[in-house]
Formats: sequence, C-alpha cells, structure tokens
Amino acid sequence: MTVTVGLDIGETDHGVYARDDTGTEIGLGPVSSVVKRAKVANDQRSLDVLFAWIATLAGDGGWVLAIDQIGSYARLVIAAAAAHGAQIAYVPGLVAHRAAELFPGQAKTDQPDAQVLCDVARASPINSAGSTLPTTNWSPNWPCCAATTKTSALISTGCATR
Repeated sequence: MTVTVGLDIGETDHGVYARDDTGTEIGLGPVSSVVKRAKVANDQRSLDVLFAWIATLAGDGGWVLAIDQIGSYARLVIAAAAAHGAQIAYVPGLVAHRAAELFPGQAKTDQPDAQVLCDVARASPINSAGSTLPTTNWSPNWPCCAATTKTSALISTGCATR
C-alpha cells in the first residue's frame, strides 16, 4: 500500500492527515501517543514515532510526505521523514491555496490544510519525469537547508526539483 501524508508545517507542531492509495483516510489512533487532535509536535521523538508507524503501514508501497514549507521549521520534519524512507513532495503555497478553495466553508486550520496537501500530492503525478510537484529524496548535503528558505534558491540549488 502507498501512503500519502499531508503535513501543515508549524513552528511548534504540525497538522497531519493521511490517506492510502485508494483514497481512504488513515486513522492516526495507533500513534495517539504523539498525534493529538490531528497535530504532531515538532520534536524528534514524536516525528520518529509517527513516521516509523507510517513507513511500517506503507511497507513496500512506500510513502510520500507532502509539505507546504521547506524552510527552517521544516528541517527536522524533512530529516526525520527521509530517515524513514519518505519521498518528499513540496506543495508551493499558491498551489495549496488554490486547492483549498475547492473546500468552501472551511476555516484555515492545520488539519484541513494538511488534508489539502495530502490530496494535492495524491492527485499529482509524483515521479522524476514531468512531475507537477517538486519532489525528491531528502539529502543532508542540500546546501540550502542550513542557509536559506527562499523557494527560488531551493530550486536553483537542488533542494527541490521540478
């Protein structure tokens, strides 16, 4: 089974939402020790527990983490997800905002934002050729991960690919 996880990046915690390859929402109850009200703390232990469980659930199908930021708040998330075998999909802010307009009447909160990220990643072709989302396998050698948060710099230095 392939699992797609949307993570709305925040400073202290992140909104989280997951679906399998059939589009069925994955309940996060088995990791309720670290996921509270569809949020996970921005700390190594919490992220490791969540991502290890997702990687185990996905098995050979692999999993994709869709995020809306690739700057400072996302560094720990990206590193932890990569350590658990995730393919990282960056959903630019404008894409996420436009997609969120398809869900009228929902206030801007972390969990619905995480759902939008998840659904955009599921609907987009995620592959190395012709991908509509910048995707990559994270590497600690990305020169910009410690230096900048500007999207244009990230793309031009190889931190995200189109």
